[in-house]
Amino acid sequence: MSKTDDFERKIKKLEMIEKIEKRIEKRREKYNIIINSLDKDGFDPSTGNFYVDKQAIERRKTEEREKFYNYLEKAQNSIVEIESDIYDFEEPEEEIEEEKERKPKYKRFNKAKTVIAAIALVTATAIGTTAITTKINHEKEINRKISSYSKDIDQIVEDASYTRLGNSVFKDGENIEYVDTVANSENQCVEYSIISNYIMNSEDPDLALFTLYRLYGHSSLPRYHRIVTNTFKGLEFEGSETGSMDNFNKYLEENGYNNHEEYYKACKKELISDGDNKLDNLKLKLKKGNK
Repeated sequence: MSKTDDFERKIKKLEMIEKIEKRIEKRREKYNIIINSLDKDGFDPSTGNFYVDKQAIERRKTEEREKFYNYLEKAQNSIVEIESDIYDFEEPEEEIEEEKERKPKYKRFNKAKTVIAAIALVTATAIGTTAITTKINHEKEINRKISSYSKDIDQIVEDASYTRLGNSVFKDGENIEYVDTVANSENQCVEYSIISNYIMNSEDPDLALFTLYRLYGHSSLPRYHRIVTNTFKGLEFEGSETGSMDNFNKYLEENGYNNHEEYYKACKKELISDGDNKLDNLKLKLKKGNK
């Protein structure tokens, strides 16, 4: 190998290592943003999900931590392989004969191209960071507009949640009531009528309902499974049926949405784009109860 080839080889190695190190820093920055956001307000900027339960937040942080360190280990192994010449930089033997008639496999170091590539990488990183920052700001704006309901609903849901074991009812670990019917196993229960009564008697039932969906509709806790659907059994709107499990789907369909996520995204967009805290995207409104 000539001195020129040896020099080009070293430059190529340095370029590859530099690219890997930049990818590591970019991935580390993304990881830190996700972890800090989850710690601050339970928002996951990588998925758009909002977590209330502390266990769910810690579980999501663990998943992201494992993904980052697996990525980091692979990237660092690649650097070691490059530095140790485990990577094959040589031409295949059958092609060596034609070496003089072809352009070299690796071009000489081009400072201008390297600068352009570096600028492109910095620009891409900046754009990605800006997008994440914008998403975080949007989530903060939504949280601000539902703040009049979020604390109340947290308390309402807590008050409505209890545990049944045998003929005993437990609340926060204390036996608060004995009932005639016996539960054969421990059941985590929610008294949905308490939640629906709060929503019906609020100033803006549709916004209160959206807040319930945002805070608990994505919860991983079994007791909150279908919490919005069950709460809708006690809510009223044009065409609703008292006690029906189909009420939530009817509400979505009448408002032009095919599923829960379409409704959720449309409501978020409305709260972000509009100056007020009204869900003007909903044509069919929930009826208010008597305070």
